[in-house]
Amino acid sequence: MKKHIKVAIEIPKGVIITREGSAIKVKGPKGEIKRETGTRSVEILISQESITLEREKATKREKSKMFSLRAHINNAIRNVQQSSSYKLKICASHFPMNVTVQKGVLTIKNFVGEKVPRVMKLPQNVEVAVSGDTITVTGTDGETVGRTAGLIEQFSQVKEKDRRIFQDGIYIVEKEGVQV
Repeated sequence: MKKHIKVAIEIPKGVIITREGSAIKVKGPKGEIKRETGTRSVEILISQESITLEREKATKREKSKMFSLRAHINNAIRNVQQSSSYKLKICASHFPMNVTVQKGVLTIKNFVGEKVPRVMKLPQNVEVAVSGDTITVTGTDGETVGRTAGLIEQFSQVKEKDRRIFQDGIYIVEKEGVQV
């Protein structure tokens, strides 16, 4: 059944939302995020204090797109006000692992006794810091921060050995303040 759907999102003080073609740009004190809406069927109205998503005769698919877009905009508003962060723990029981970050490149040396270091290029809008056995990934775009933390975890997996015995690697232990 088709209905008229209207969703309003309140814009907090200090956050500016603009529209550039089919993209929405959210700017706040911590940075800015640009996000493609990906839909032309939803009408987006931006005022000083709110943003409204509206569709006259919305189908089930258009309704789901509207609510997904609302969630993305809310996440962008939250992330430009307070940065997103993930914490990873370096676990090395068999071989001492050396992890360094220099010029946007993460390098893992002596991972499970490997002679060749593992090298991973990091995205530009994400900051990665290593202190002791903890890696902190922070940035304004929560999606990119989460993807980077996941890639670091996946990048340091043990291959061709029994993972029950060789539990060495880098694992996500905290995300957005939630203990994993």
